[in-house]
Amino acid sequence: MDPGFIFVPLLICAMLGIMMAVATGFSYLWLRHVEGEAKRCPQCQSKGAGEVLDYELIEARSYIESDATRWLPSRHRRKAHPVQVEEKKYEVNYRCSQCGHEWMGVAMEEERSSSE
Repeated sequence: MDPGFIFVPLLICAMLGIMMAVATGFSYLWLRHVEGEAKRCPQCQSKGAGEVLDYELIEARSYIESDATRWLPSRHRRKAHPVQVEEKKYEVNYRCSQCGHEWMGVAMEEERSSSE
């Protein structure tokens, strides 16, 4: 058996594995950056220093929408299934772990579930 027969698929798998590891690493770093920016203290500008004190539900709504997207041709939209959507809006109170400043923010949460 030719050793090149095994080497090429292994090389391709290794390259795909490396690409997946790099993509996972970048995704993790991006999410850490976004979370840090969301909890940045407006007074001392300390990134990620906001600790959640409490939160309160200020708005909730529930509705049903189709899972079909607008770019689908109309013949495919017949197969669309209803999706239950629940949206919640929270008022979140933070305290900076560095300077003790307190501030308020708003957070949104959306949950989708199939109605089948």
